[in-house]
Amino acid sequence: GDGVSLQVNADGTFVLSSPKPFEGDRGQRVYYASSAPPKFTTENYENVLLSQGIGRSFMNSLTVTIPATVIPILIAAFAAYALAWMRFPGRALLIA
Repeated sequence: GDGVSLQVNADGTFVLSSPKPFEGDRGQRVYYASSAPPKFTTENYENVLLSQGIGRSFMNSLTVTIPATVIPILIAAFAAYALAWMRFPGRALLIA
């Protein structure tokens, strides 16, 4: 690269250094090289799915999303039926 390095210490502090001063419009792009490749696991998913209260949260989501989907579909179906088969003043204007 261009000699820019990012050193991350064990305590979480970091040092970004470069042989040239940082300048220009473009932000710095940070790339890192690791001595060992990252280990991909499902540990975070397991932590979430097995955590306390996830079932309650899932049920709360279903309680909101199912009516929020079904009710507008039913209203739209009744409105579509009315527009398709019933004659009323202004119908042509609504359909046009």
